[in-house]
Amino acid sequence: MSFPLEANEMQTVAIQARRFRAPKQTPNRILYLCEMFPYEINIRNLVVDPSQLTQYAREANEHEPGWDGPGCLVLLACALASSSHAYSAATARNFAEGSRQRLESLPNSLLAIQYAYLAGLYEQYVMRPESAWGRLQDACVRFQTLPHIEASSPNSANDEDRGSGTLRQRLYWSCVKAEFELRAELMYSSSSVAAEFEILHRKVTSEMATGINAVTPESLNFFGSDENPSTRSCRSTKYHEEDLLRGAMSHIMNDIYSKSWAGWIPELPNLIKKCAEYGDLLETWRKWLYLSLAFPHPLSKTPSAPKVADSAESFLLQVNYLCIVELLHRPFFACVLSRHDCIKSVGHQVLIPLAQQYLQASCALIQLVAAAYFRYEGTWTLVRRSFGCSLALLAAVRFNHRYRNSSTEPLPVPREWRKILQISIDTIWRWERPGVEDLPWMRRILEHMLEVVEK
Repeated sequence: MSFPLEANEMQTVAIQARRFRAPKQTPNRILYLCEMFPYEINIRNLVVDPSQLTQYAREANEHEPGWDGPGCLVLLACALASSSHAYSAATARNFAEGSRQRLESLPNSLLAIQYAYLAGLYEQYVMRPESAWGRLQDACVRFQTLPHIEASSPNSANDEDRGSGTLRQRLYWSCVKAEFELRAELMYSSSSVAAEFEILHRKVTSEMATGINAVTPESLNFFGSDENPSTRSCRSTKYHEEDLLRGAMSHIMNDIYSKSWAGWIPELPNLIKKCAEYGDLLETWRKWLYLSLAFPHPLSKTPSAPKVADSAESFLLQVNYLCIVELLHRPFFACVLSRHDCIKSVGHQVLIPLAQQYLQASCALIQLVAAAYFRYEGTWTLVRRSFGCSLALLAAVRFNHRYRNSSTEPLPVPREWRKILQISIDTIWRWERPGVEDLPWMRRILEHMLEVVEK
């Protein structure tokens, strides 16, 4: 499903521009954008001190941004605040280019890592995932080399760097979370920072791979802490819960998606066992959620649209939860489509319900993604996942049409599959922007395939 990103000839096709409102004119644009940053961007990525940013913005507004760390931070904040409003994309590009020139000249430090992460965050906002991956890898490499620099040169780190233990921790989890989010769609290898996270918590994965006799709340702890889930959930924040889901997603990708689909077929019984164990863990995690972050189960027994969570924070947890359910059941859907002889050893009576759960998760995910009208750094990954689920839905329809006169058991496709597919097409169209080449092609591919399937 990565071919829209790899087709160079697509870049020559003109993308129809949208009509946007003119940007609001303010006498102090830098101050205005830096004041927007804590509410538009920093509310989900707490790696910038708002009071310090305001101080830097006032100095930059008076003397122009300097070629140092504070000047780079101000330009990055302005670029991110501008990118959250589509009408000022050109302004965001100008700020981002200025910050890039300054970032490349900065020596490695904790603040340089902060700026590299924010540069990757900007690329996520403007829906350039491969560029975002490169920026995040830069931040991870700087993170890995920073302890060696501090150890070899004790005087190289300033007091601000050494006194920022909270910032260091937040940057670490922000980099790991962003990498896991992009990796789920790009399927790239983990960085050294993320690999350290995976090695540290490999015990949970190995226990799940060998089998767990009883699912307990204590076994939910992907982060290796001995903290009781009942007390943890009462004082945990939305960021911790989101990190927890991202960690679970990484475990599943390493445990199941380290092989191609051909490698799934001989291990179907083991995959079924793992899917049940991971599913029980996820469901127990959902029940332990703090009340303000709780969300309704996204999979309904009726064909109606899933019930959307009340707040933006719980909505994102709900979507990520459903993404993991979709990842868990995707191998069984692929095995049914392959019609391989090894499937007979398991039986269609076992695989068809699992493939049906995948289709239910895909349809629910398409409708949930369509409900997200707010823009944030994970918008591209959600739209991309909606596109992938739509391709799977079309594949199921095509499968039933191709083998309708044979003894092959059909896949239970929902009756309103055309409506759900149109929802995905409309969602992609809504997020199309000049300069984002892959989204128009995702939409056109679905429109063309829908015409082919209905013939």
